[in-house]
Amino acid sequence: MRRTAVATAMCSVLLLAACATTNSASGDDPYPDNLNALTVVVPFAPGGTSDTIARLVAPRLEDELGVPVQILNRPERDGQAGMEELAEAGSDGATIGFTNLPSAITSYLGTGEVGFDRESFTPIGGVTSLNTVIAVHDDSRFANLTDLVDAAREDPGSVTLAAGALDDRVQVSEIQRVTGAEFNTIPFAGGSSGEVTALLGQKVDAIIGAPVAMIPGVKSGDFRVVAVFGPDPVPGLPDTASAQSQGVDLVLASRIGLSAPAGTDPEALVVLSDALEKISVEPKFIDEVEALGYSGGFVDPARYGQEWMEAESLVERVIEQEGQ
Repeated sequence: MRRTAVATAMCSVLLLAACATTNSASGDDPYPDNLNALTVVVPFAPGGTSDTIARLVAPRLEDELGVPVQILNRPERDGQAGMEELAEAGSDGATIGFTNLPSAITSYLGTGEVGFDRESFTPIGGVTSLNTVIAVHDDSRFANLTDLVDAAREDPGSVTLAAGALDDRVQVSEIQRVTGAEFNTIPFAGGSSGEVTALLGQKVDAIIGAPVAMIPGVKSGDFRVVAVFGPDPVPGLPDTASAQSQGVDLVLASRIGLSAPAGTDPEALVVLSDALEKISVEPKFIDEVEALGYSGGFVDPARYGQEWMEAESLVERVIEQEGQ
């Protein structure tokens, strides 16, 4: 009987120890010393541009926080699975995730009922950004953005423009609103690979998206980027003319940033935001993201939250216009 009791007691001790090692946070140590690991949710597939940024950030976060950082890719349902994973995580600061703008917004607006919205998250900060570009095939009859817009204005629907999910459609809608052009928008689900393939085969007149999707085609001589929708040259595409210089006064930008679940410990948020700021301004990190066509620089939580609200208003307007 005594041996049984001792064995039972030892099993209980071992079970408690195992539970302690699997808990995301434990003890009374200050954050992040109370973490066993930090999970970073990426609502995109491995190998994509956001995943690439995440894998540039993760080892630097490990160095800053002194705890292992694990990347969790949840691209299912066009990223909704990842956003749900983040929204439903605990408030101890053990789970954060990428909530890029505007893709985070289009994961809960215009897609049916989901269990999260903007209020489900607390911004930590933006780590990089990009300006949208439009590319045509090198053999295209369109020499520049002016030619493209003029054709779509003079003969509505005659110019085919490949776009991804709702993110890209929001930006196409803004271009049409500002210019009076009317494109024949061809939707492509998922990432940019389908759009790129369509342009390579000259199945569409142009594609719209992130610079990183166009850079390989430009370097190979297959593509020409006719406009960047931002005031500054795109890293990796230094000779590209801006939309403003071609008479289209419009800036289209995407923010790459991270958030925590709503209600996360404020002290943890400060530590995480400070760590991301140090990473974002590191010269080597900036060089690495610029090689992908992104721009370096940190955006603090307050500004990131403001940008989120502004982008949400734009997406809501486009959805209303499309009658979704």
